[in-house]
Amino acid sequence: MKSTLFAAVFMFSALFTFGQSNNPKYDKALAESLGGDDYGMKMYVFVILKTGGYSPERKISDSLFIGHMQNIKRLADSGKLIVAGPMRKNDKNYRGLFILNAATLEEGAFGRF
Repeated sequence: MKSTLFAAVFMFSALFTFGQSNNPKYDKALAESLGGDDYGMKMYVFVILKTGGYSPERKISDSLFIGHMQNIKRLADSGKLIVAGPMRKNDKNYRGLFILNAATLEEGAFGRF
């Protein structure tokens, strides 16, 4: 347990200690042009869609699915959507995922949910 904790602390301290100044391949202009921070890292929003307990009738379900697909298209057209897709059946009831080119839910247009 102590060795695991030590390894975790060491890794996190290494991330903060070794920034762009210790990386000769770091390109500040490139990082900034891609929205990266001082370490060349960029934030994304990862969304997992999960099945709830609500089971609407078919007509409502079809309407909701059309809206879902329109939202995916809107996100793709705006440049916010990196990837989206369904998941296989699983014990967590996860149905799909989105990865958005955004630092926050609000910026990714999911803030209203």
